[in-house]
Amino acid sequence: MTSQTPHLVEELRAMIDDERISLEAVHRITGIEIESLQSFLDEDGSQAGVDLLMAETPLMPGDGGRLSTLIAQLTGGLQIDDDERVKSILESLVGVCGLTERNLARLLEVDESVVSSALDDISTVPAASRYKLGVRGSYLINAANQARR
Repeated sequence: MTSQTPHLVEELRAMIDDERISLEAVHRITGIEIESLQSFLDEDGSQAGVDLLMAETPLMPGDGGRLSTLIAQLTGGLQIDDDERVKSILESLVGVCGLTERNLARLLEVDESVVSSALDDISTVPAASRYKLGVRGSYLINAANQARR
């Protein structure tokens, strides 16, 4: 459990209240039953945060970690600059997935120099190419994640 756990519970409540996400969407994304999510959110705020990663919660084992990850990604993750996100996607495809710049260029249907430039300094890449790298790179990340399951 981290010191940010109670804040994550409150952030989820705020996101639902602000209609940035619905309880149904959280259910579909995480696979956590709506009744469990609702019971969890209805708990006393001071206790709910403490319970997120512990056994005495309406959530099943493992649910707290998935929920915590989703909340963190929907809050802090969306604050990352789009150009930096595209560069990070490419870096992940190279560093984690083991794809080479040449592999990426062929998969993303861009010139290898575009991939190289994006990895060096994304701001030097034209907007249309950054868009293509971002959209197609996101697809490749998703494909890699699906293959790991």
